[in-house]
Amino acid sequence: ISRKRYHDAAIFVQNAEDTLLPTENEASGKLSPIPLNCYKSLIVRNWYTTKTATKVEEVFRHLMTLYHSGYSNLEPDCETFTGYIRACAAMDKNVEKAFQEMISLYTSTRKEALKPTAEVFNAVLLSFSRKSVRTFHAGNESMKLLKQMLDLGVEPDTKTLNFVLHNLTRGNNKYSFVMVTKIFERLKECGYHPERDSYTLHYILDACGGYATTESEIALKKCLSTFREIREKNLVGPNTYGILSKVVSQLLTKGPVADKVAGSLLALCCQDGWFTSEVRSRFRSIMSDSAWSVQYQKKLSPDGEEPIEWKSNVHDEDSPE
Repeated sequence: ISRKRYHDAAIFVQNAEDTLLPTENEASGKLSPIPLNCYKSLIVRNWYTTKTATKVEEVFRHLMTLYHSGYSNLEPDCETFTGYIRACAAMDKNVEKAFQEMISLYTSTRKEALKPTAEVFNAVLLSFSRKSVRTFHAGNESMKLLKQMLDLGVEPDTKTLNFVLHNLTRGNNKYSFVMVTKIFERLKECGYHPERDSYTLHYILDACGGYATTESEIALKKCLSTFREIREKNLVGPNTYGILSKVVSQLLTKGPVADKVAGSLLALCCQDGWFTSEVRSRFRSIMSDSAWSVQYQKKLSPDGEEPIEWKSNVHDEDSPE
């Protein structure tokens, strides 16, 4: 239903109810002459604004009232619940109650039409990424939701993985590396291998900075292998070296290892044309004077200028990571 015809459609359904539906006392055990799809067409939208979301919420709650009054054929399916959850998210409302209501209905009936899909899980995960949701809550609830998803036998897709990783890496979560490692171990156990796109790899890269002291070496290896995959897939972008330099500067302290790793990455950064003042500052902080002289100072022009090709892809040094 188009936005312009939405109001007319809602009035049409209301008129049909006034004409065809008996009183609530007579509803029990009967089928509604108005099919679920009529309500569903008012709930499932391609987009939701605050205004349309409010109307969707009203329609959904009214549908649930009719269903609970006895119209068994008006039991909402997964797609209907998904539309309602997306509407709640558009209004910045808590969607977990509605989601668990759907899960409860599915587990009690086991009806195929109610079986949750990756799409509905993604809608809930996306709502956790709102700024109004506390960082710690977003990460923890995302992990719980993924576990529930896997326990129900729902296969996560790339969006699922990215939403979970995004919520885990918000606010420099110091446990992110451990949690991300557990995610991939559990996915492997379940036989799921969602495709890893650019967002996935950059979230993994970022998560390597949230490590315990005993995991720094493992985190560094994962950081470098993920960066290698990003380069091999030609996915290096404006944020790559910003994230990489931040993580490496967290994982390493000055010494031979830092000189070797940071020096190699610095050379690649300049080669790829993504060298910024932020990257320079971070690599400089963990490199010895002698290593910095070899990798940076000796490559400057006679008047001390950085070669222009080092920044061939940089258009805005203030761009966020």
